[in-house]
Amino acid sequence: MSDTTVPSSGVARKVLKTGVSSKDLLLPYLNIRVPKIRLTSLGASTISLPSPPRMLVLMASYILLFWLAAGGIYFEVQNPIAVGSQGGNPIFFYPSMSDSFIIEGILASILLFMSGLGMIFLYQASLQKMNRNYAIKLLVTGLLLGIISFMALQWIVNIKISG
Repeated sequence: MSDTTVPSSGVARKVLKTGVSSKDLLLPYLNIRVPKIRLTSLGASTISLPSPPRMLVLMASYILLFWLAAGGIYFEVQNPIAVGSQGGNPIFFYPSMSDSFIIEGILASILLFMSGLGMIFLYQASLQKMNRNYAIKLLVTGLLLGIISFMALQWIVNIKISG
């Protein structure tokens, strides 16, 4: 293509522009422009399929996350007992770090979700610009949930290590 030939379409003119505008994102040290891609819908010929409500999908994903955090795959493979006993007394924490009881995994998962809820409260506290008292309540609640769940998980780990 010679220098005197001017492309006929606007897209070709944009492609042939020399130089990089200040709005373009460059990769550091390489001076490679990250392309801007705009995805458009496929048009009127798309098929609209019914989808489940968002709250149902959210609850299903939380249940799946709880099952995974509680060690659901481990429980399916190993078939552990729910609670053990030692000398006639029930023990809730298996005395080894490599194995666990079902109750132990469920308790750890509850504590992990409690700390996640605390992080959500901390985030919500940062969004409350106008209502200072509510933001302080959210901040204190989030910090307490995070600290209590962390301390409880550390306590469980110490019991398992010492046992």
